[in-house]
Amino acid sequence: MNTLQDALNEEHFYICLKPEKVNGKWLGGIEITALVSDNHGLEPSELEEVLHVLHMICASVPLYETDKDVRDKAYKLVEKAFEETEPDAEYLFGDAYEEEESDTSPQLTYKGNVVKVDFGVKN
Repeated sequence: MNTLQDALNEEHFYICLKPEKVNGKWLGGIEITALVSDNHGLEPSELEEVLHVLHMICASVPLYETDKDVRDKAYKLVEKAFEETEPDAEYLFGDAYEEEESDTSPQLTYKGNVVKVDFGVKN
């Protein structure tokens, strides 16, 4: 039987999302954690570049909270990706989407290298 550890590739960099739950119910928040193996096989300068991209991806979450336009564009890109039927569709480079008004902003709290994101969803 394979464990999660067996499935993880040492050369990969992971962003893990952990739903915040109480009594098995999701409270609408998540914790974001980056996992990096010591056996990544990169030179120090290469590692620095990859970590920079990793941190930029993680930084997109607080950016979504502070910049409604960026959040709405990202939301629409993801929404359109799910609607695409072509497996090779380049939806990320398209400009055919409509922005909608949204008044929901996730709340972020930080503790060390963990970012907790609360989308305000109540079950």
